Formats: sequence, structure tokens, C-alpha cells
Amino acid sequence: MDALSETFLGTLQNTSTADWLQMASIATALGVFFYQQNKSVEAQQTEIYQRLEIESSNVFRFEAEHSVTIRFYKKQIRPTDFTAEKIDETRHIARKYYETTCNMFEVACRLRHRRIMPPEVFGSWVAWYFDTLCEWGFRAAWADLRDNYIDELRTIFDPFMDDLVQRWDQAAASTLTSQNAPADPEADVQVLRGEFYRHLAKLYNCPLILNWLRECKRNAPEIVHPYAYS
Repeated sequence: MDALSETFLGTLQNTSTADWLQMASIATALGVFFYQQNKSVEAQQTEIYQRLEIESSNVFRFEAEHSVTIRFYKKQIRPTDFTAEKIDETRHIARKYYETTCNMFEVACRLRHRRIMPPEVFGSWVAWYFDTLCEWGFRAAWADLRDNYIDELRTIFDPFMDDLVQRWDQAAASTLTSQNAPADPEADVQVLRGEFYRHLAKLYNCPLILNWLRECKRNAPEIVHPYAYS
């Protein structure tokens, strides 16, 4: 038997029953502490999820209340009949809508960065981030809004802005009719969607986001409803 083994056995033999009971008590206390910590984290995550759902419902309610205005800003490119005069009349409503949306986005990405928001919950929000990126109203407001938000949110949207503004917004602004403006090319959007999900998967080192679209597509219904809408 080597010296280390002899020392260890000697320590065990010299440990009294009271010492054993004390160590067992400490171990039990630690176990209870970590169990309570885990339960506290779970409760906190549930509360955060519920709060975010409530706040997102408020955003949707604002959108519904101002749908006549907001629906024009949510197009991929500005409708040609949505004139500069109409924009002047409605831009305040649109700005408040995107401010509220970005406030939600900022909270969500901050909580995910701090590992408080569960990955699967944040993953379900990525579609909302992407849909917002595809709205000309958001892109038009982003340059003036971005300095109000943390770097984590800017890092999500900034890498796509120059390309989309040039390829979609400037191209549309240089045309005179909607027939000449870039349509809503689904293939283009699908490519962009894949790039966006890969971008966020890299930012958060999250395989769940990386595989999200593939998992959603797997076993999805193949028959499109004749009155499907988005």
C-alpha cells in the first residue's frame, strides 16, 4: 500500500461519528440549496416567459388597433401608392410600433445572452426577428432607432441592412411603377431566411437555431390551404 492510500485510510479511521454526521449534514444542506436554486431558476424562466408573452400580445394589439397604417409598413418594399405625404401622416405611429417591437427584441436577446431565456423559447422568436427585418418600414426606421439599443440587438440586424436597403429599397425607390419594382421574390426571401438563422446560430452558439428551419420542415403538412394567409 502506498503512502497516499495509507494517509487516506488513516483519515477515515480517525473520523468520528460526529464528524461524519456533520459532513452528511453539510452535504444535505448543499443538496437542498442547489435543488432550491434550480427550482428558483425554473420559476424565474417561467415568469419571464409569461411576461414576454404578455408584452408581445400588447405589441400585437397595437398593430391590430393601427392595422390600416401598419400594414403598409410591413410590406417587403414600400407600395408605390403609399406616398411621401401618407408617410409624413403616419410615420409617428410606425415609429412607435417599431420602438415597442425593438424593446421586446432587446429584452429577449439580452436574456438569451445571459442564459436566462431558454434556447427553445428564443428560437421561436427568431422568425419574428426575421419577419421584421423583411419589412421596409423597419429598415427605414432602423438607422434612427439603432443607437437606442444594446450592441447585442444591433449585431443581429446590422449585417443585413446595407445589402437589403440597396437591393430592395433603393431599387424600388428608383422605379416609377410597382410593376418595375422588385416583387416579393419568395426564393430570395428563403435564401435570406437561411442566412439569418445561421447568423443568429453563430451569435449564440446555438445548434437549435441552426437546425430550426429543417426541424420545422420535417413532417410539415404538404397540402397548402386554398385560403392560407400570412
